[in-house]
Amino acid sequence: FFVWGSFTAVLLTAAKTTALQVVFFLLTLLFYLLTLYEITESKTLLHITGCEGILCGLSALYTGLAPIVNEARGRDIWPVNKRHTKSFSSFRRSRHESEHLDIESIYHQ
Repeated sequence: FFVWGSFTAVLLTAAKTTALQVVFFLLTLLFYLLTLYEITESKTLLHITGCEGILCGLSALYTGLAPIVNEARGRDIWPVNKRHTKSFSSFRRSRHESEHLDIESIYHQ
């Protein structure tokens, strides 16, 4: 379980939406809790791990159903919050270019 936890931790860094980040975080936590359970064989830890697994499954259901519900309704009812992947410098550059274009369009009217 430790290797699977490490693998899902890597996937967590590549998740493109907040919803996927939550799923991969909970899945990583689940695998590490299962690793701890195998080491300790604690029944309390097993119950905590089971509850966390249910939470992970519910978040995965939400993440999978959100695009279907949103497309059926034509708007974002269940948000998944896409991450912004632009760097700060490209954001500043594009913002500056758009301001420059707005000023030019005012003068050319």
